[in-house]
Amino acid sequence: MRYRIVTGALIAGLALSGCVSAESEQSSQGAEPDPTVVCTLTSPQELALLFDSQFYEANVVPSDDETVKCRWAASDSLVPAFVSTEVRSGGRQAFEQARTEQQKEAGVVTVTKVKGAQRAFLVPLTKTIGMQVGDTYAQITLGIGGASAGDLERMAEKAASRAAG
Repeated sequence: MRYRIVTGALIAGLALSGCVSAESEQSSQGAEPDPTVVCTLTSPQELALLFDSQFYEANVVPSDDETVKCRWAASDSLVPAFVSTEVRSGGRQAFEQARTEQQKEAGVVTVTKVKGAQRAFLVPLTKTIGMQVGDTYAQITLGIGGASAGDLERMAEKAASRAAG
């Protein structure tokens, strides 16, 4: 089963620009999801293994609409307003095929509730990098935040390595 996640975070003191706010799950129902902020994962455990952080909490919604809560993640060296991770076993080709299939499906809309935040934000994605480790391909995308290409490479490599076991 594939899991799709939309996650956002309001970080104290961080100026957000160009954000679309999602105040509640009720207000987001029926809205058209943005495919650029949808992640595809093979299991909620895979998401939980990507990183280890105390700052984010994400709602992972499988196709049967049962919500699974998992810890979310950020590098210690940066504080992004938005982090999106996609992992697919089988390498980049399987990843691209899954993305094509995903774009044909109806999306899932969910609002992420972040500790210390009363409102979740969906931030336009601005930086993306992929990393292959063995037969596992991981892609890390960040929105607002001071991430360098090196930061993204390390995060993607870490995600792929952990997912590959």
